[in-house]
Amino acid sequence: MHARLPLPSWRAWSQIVPRGLPPYNRTTKMLIALGIPGLAAVAVAGALFMTAKREALDGYTLVRLRTIEAQAEQIEGDYILLAGDSHTERLYLPTLCGLPTLNAGLSGATLDDVSSVIAAAKIRPPKLTLLTIGTNEANLKRRPDAYDAVIRFRRNLDNLLSVLRWRSRRVVVSQIPPLQEGGAAAFSSSAIAAFDAVIGNTCTGETCARVALFPPADAGSEDGALYAMDGIHINRLADRINVHAREICSNSN
Repeated sequence: MHARLPLPSWRAWSQIVPRGLPPYNRTTKMLIALGIPGLAAVAVAGALFMTAKREALDGYTLVRLRTIEAQAEQIEGDYILLAGDSHTERLYLPTLCGLPTLNAGLSGATLDDVSSVIAAAKIRPPKLTLLTIGTNEANLKRRPDAYDAVIRFRRNLDNLLSVLRWRSRRVVVSQIPPLQEGGAAAFSSSAIAAFDAVIGNTCTGETCARVALFPPADAGSEDGALYAMDGIHINRLADRINVHAREICSNSN
């Protein structure tokens, strides 16, 4: 009778299973260690799929993704994920809710772009994600005032939230920053208002929470101190977030 060979240790299996597996990767690793070949094949296929998804990203996005992952490896313990477009990438906010932050902003990003980056990123789940998104959907080249624009925004928002909820324990979506009146001719203010209403209607329960960073008195304000020179980005956005930190952080419990 042949002697039964011992199964490789948990540590050994952890070393050979590819990083960036799809959801429930720890469970998948355990099942692989128990010797279930079918599930092992699924795990490997999932890893290959994620690799292909990464390679499909454009040059700048892929470089940004690698930067996000490199910074994530330097954070120990719980952290807050800052996700979104250039409003987020320009943001300097080292800590929030008493935790370090990981800035995963991507200039020029749409909802779909953020979904792709977050889905491909090899990062630990954050305690909370603060998402700022929607401005680029209002770019006139994307026909933001078309009859189906709101429908498309809602569909893409639902998809992004499903990706974020896989990654994050809680998701807070900020109000879409308003445009300076007459200062951003390539964007639609009416579309931003419509898209922001979708966020407000969507983030009302367990799905996500919405935070209004800009009270009605500021919306459409002509105060030059509020806006950067382009009339799109907000000066000192971190100050706005810190003012609402208690509301944001109450969702991290």
